[in-house]
Amino acid sequence: METDIPSLAVRSYCQCDIWLTLSLFSLGALRVLGDLWSYSILSGQWTWRTGYNTATLNHYSIFGPYATFGADGAPGTVIGPGGRTSHAMPVDWFGNLWVIGGLGYDDTTNNVFLNDVWRYAASTNSWAFMHGNRTAGDGGNYGSIGEASVVNRIPARSQHAATFDAANNLLVHGGTQSTAYDDLWQLLTGMTVLCVAF
Repeated sequence: METDIPSLAVRSYCQCDIWLTLSLFSLGALRVLGDLWSYSILSGQWTWRTGYNTATLNHYSIFGPYATFGADGAPGTVIGPGGRTSHAMPVDWFGNLWVIGGLGYDDTTNNVFLNDVWRYAASTNSWAFMHGNRTAGDGGNYGSIGEASVVNRIPARSQHAATFDAANNLLVHGGTQSTAYDDLWQLLTGMTVLCVAF
């Protein structure tokens, strides 16, 4: 019987990569842990990759772990997203796992809508903050529809969908905050953002 398994998770999100490894970014049963686990379908084994557990909590409130930011786009093993739920979690064409928005923790606040974009590279077991705002509840910046800009930002949201197109650009659609969103965003490879439709 496995002794190294994730805690009971509520509203966790799973994604399978091209190597038949299932990734689980979970919300713990009693606290938001923000832990990342992988499960090998071939070996039947769970592996704890990153994040918080009850034995190694730092930067932790009674409600859950806060995000720990590094320089934009710079990977690191001591940085990572805060615990969250109702986020999107696609895998890109290179096998990197991405976590986008949701309801959870930035670096200072509890239980808020987020628009942060994180990339996890399994090859280096590291997270990188890629885009968005470091604080919660950001209203975003739509800019002009169809025009890419580095200052455009997706408004904070939860319950949205995300995927990668054939050119490995991240697409984010819909979601909710105080109202439902019906917008479509494209994050280009260099993290230039454009609102495609709203």
